[in-house]
Amino acid sequence: MPKFSSVNIDRIIQNYRNNLDIINNEYNNELFKWEALKQFQDVWFSEEYNDLSIHDKLKKALSKTSSLLYSQFEHSKDCLLRAFEFEPERASEALQRLFTHTDDLNERENNLYHFSAEIEAIKTVHFINYEFDKFTPYASSVLLALYAPSENYIFKRSKADLCCNLLNSYVDVSDNGQVKLIPYYEMCDAILEQLLSKKNKGLLDEHDKLIKEKGYYLDESRHWLVYDIIFSCDEKYLENIDHSSRDEAKKQYKIEITKQQIAKEIESLKAKIADKEKEIITKYDFVGMEVTNKYFGKGVIKEFSFGKTYEIVKVMFDTAGEKNIALNPGFRMELNTPDEEQIYKDIDEFDKMKTNLEKKEKMLNSNIIVD
Repeated sequence: MPKFSSVNIDRIIQNYRNNLDIINNEYNNELFKWEALKQFQDVWFSEEYNDLSIHDKLKKALSKTSSLLYSQFEHSKDCLLRAFEFEPERASEALQRLFTHTDDLNERENNLYHFSAEIEAIKTVHFINYEFDKFTPYASSVLLALYAPSENYIFKRSKADLCCNLLNSYVDVSDNGQVKLIPYYEMCDAILEQLLSKKNKGLLDEHDKLIKEKGYYLDESRHWLVYDIIFSCDEKYLENIDHSSRDEAKKQYKIEITKQQIAKEIESLKAKIADKEKEIITKYDFVGMEVTNKYFGKGVIKEFSFGKTYEIVKVMFDTAGEKNIALNPGFRMELNTPDEEQIYKDIDEFDKMKTNLEKKEKMLNSNIIVD
């Protein structure tokens, strides 16, 4: 089951191409992103600027970022530079962690949050009164994409959620405003795959021409172009989408994910049951144990076995003869041993594990979802 509608991916790519002139006209000028990328790459990876302080190097490297790191109510670049001015060592350590490559997207996601939290923590101590100085995970993702554009995508939650809905996806790329890099990168990669198809060669050539004419950074990975396409998604397209298929797909996806989780829990339970079974056999010697049953009187256990629901003992009673009796903690048969209390406690725990296993196995074969 595809996570993202290929038809709608084509649609947003075509929309981007149809509006390429408007997107990059003198008023909108979204090409500035590639100018910002070139400025960062030229400064950060050049020996020419190695003598600068980390604050001054960042200031120069980010000098073209414009609205990537600035909006009316979020002055991200100002916040970042002030943090490096007040606590350069702490901020540098966090930046090094952010820029350290990892293929683990969960770890990369954690690094985004860690860097944002460190910058905000420095702000809280030194310049809390600058209310518009904010550094969000989005801003961290911009830094990461500037540093390693071929490995990263910029994540702007509002645009990511809009695009995800537009692509009729049954997964979510954010959770209550929190970044979820794995599904977001999957969405970006899905867009990238179709963007690189032969039918979009004209768009790529046209966009490359605009970049080359300006002398900006030519991002051969196309990751920044994918973000620009996502950024250019228009809300009006959502009105024309039938979300019924998305809702059903999302329901089925949730069921599948739940079943995968239940399957893992079943395997874990089976292992615990096996361990508990070995523990009971090792701890207690049931054969030969004297017992007293309220109906059959006194007797001696001849055999012990594990049943589907309860443990079974074969008892030879003095007057009633041989009987199979369940060792049910709810209807106790007296065991003539100091370990009686612990035996029933262990058996009760063991029986609950088996009941839980049976319940989960039934759930696995149904469409029951437990929230």
